[in-house]
Amino acid sequence: MALTLVEAAKIYKGDPIRSAIIEQFARSSEVLRTIPIETIQGTAMRYNREESLPGIGFRGVNEAFTEGTGIINPMTEPLVIAGGDLDVDRFIVQRMGEGTRTTHEMMKVKALSLNWTKTFIKGDQTTERNWMNLLTRLIILLICS
Repeated sequence: MALTLVEAAKIYKGDPIRSAIIEQFARSSEVLRTIPIETIQGTAMRYNREESLPGIGFRGVNEAFTEGTGIINPMTEPLVIAGGDLDVDRFIVQRMGEGTRTTHEMMKVKALSLNWTKTFIKGDQTTERNWMNLLTRLIILLICS
């Protein structure tokens, strides 16, 4: 079942850290706040794309329709991992408190959210193989559904 990130954050209210990260991720991007996210088993999403629709026509009485079939192409969208490392020096945490690390973590989540959104809209696997062509594929999926 697909959920928006806002709905998912409510599910994890018993885990305040996870819930806060999900909420920050959603708060940083209007796209991530509104689109449903679905869990996918395996390493790729498989779907069918309509290449062409079957022919349609009119016929007279006692005549036959011209046969026509559509073409469906199976497609695969490989999953990629988005993220990055975050290191906050222990000295900074000791001097400024644990809240400093939390601030840097939330900044990292925001940066990831904004980068994901930019790649979602403008990503091009021909220039960067680990990017996603997601918006183009999503539009195709919506049209084919």
